[in-house]
Amino acid sequence: AAEPAPTPTNTAAGLAADSAARHARILAVDDDPDVVIIIRTYLEPLGYEISTATHAAQALEVAAAEPFDLVLCDIGMPKHSGIEVCRLMRQGGYRGKFVLMTGWDRKSFNVEDRSDGWEAVLKKPFVGAELIHVIDSVLRRSR
Repeated sequence: AAEPAPTPTNTAAGLAADSAARHARILAVDDDPDVVIIIRTYLEPLGYEISTATHAAQALEVAAAEPFDLVLCDIGMPKHSGIEVCRLMRQGGYRGKFVLMTGWDRKSFNVEDRSDGWEAVLKKPFVGAELIHVIDSVLRRSR
């Protein structure tokens, strides 16, 4: 998942998005600390406010204490998968957007079954432009 640090030429340049979406609060959840650092590195300079968690219990605790417009969560985590985190957050009243991340192939889970309330899946490893595109498009759908 490691890639070069963002620069004006490989992040926001040429990526159109509405400024309101770029002020969204995002919770990034991944048991790989490097992934949450990459997410923060790409999204904060664009105006997103990023909070992070490195396991499901921490994600549920942070989400219960703070409002988020979008949760970006890895599927393959110890104890609770990202799908379970999504289900638990929805049961707890979370109404924001939810994007799953995975390094698994599409055959490992049903990408079309969104009954647990997630809006999109981001395949890892990803590049900054893919991350930004998915986040922007999901947030735009919410309005």
